[in-house]
Amino acid sequence: MKYVSLFILLFLAGLQGSFAESIFESLREAKTDFQITFNDKPVTILKQGITLRAVKETIHVKKGGSDLISNTVAYQAYHLEFAFKFRFTRRDYSLIEFYRGNDVIHTESIEHPSRRITVSNVDRFEPNYLGINLEGIPLVILDSVDRINFEK
Repeated sequence: MKYVSLFILLFLAGLQGSFAESIFESLREAKTDFQITFNDKPVTILKQGITLRAVKETIHVKKGGSDLISNTVAYQAYHLEFAFKFRFTRRDYSLIEFYRGNDVIHTESIEHPSRRITVSNVDRFEPNYLGINLEGIPLVILDSVDRINFEK
């Protein structure tokens, strides 16, 4: 009887471990399967998905001569996040293109300060990680998109 109880305990422990998810998988709102390219060259994507996460932004407004008013706002926004094998620096790219087949169906500038892109420190980490704030991008477009290209 002692061995049967031990066997059942080990079986349940192993079963619980098989259902464990990574943090990214448990917080991901939607799985995605986009081909990601940089200047039309494909890269190896290790993981990707859309998450809903908090964003904090500080807005500075000048009032009068030397008065500066700062307001901090927080909100939630969807982000396309992915891990990939490619050396990426944000300053090398100025545009994100969303493709359906060979047709560009939407473009977004990433040079504007409101376009938030979070990048891992590329000098220290392999793979690299990238999160793109999808604020202002119609999410329904993503149903038609099969490739996302970062362009210079």
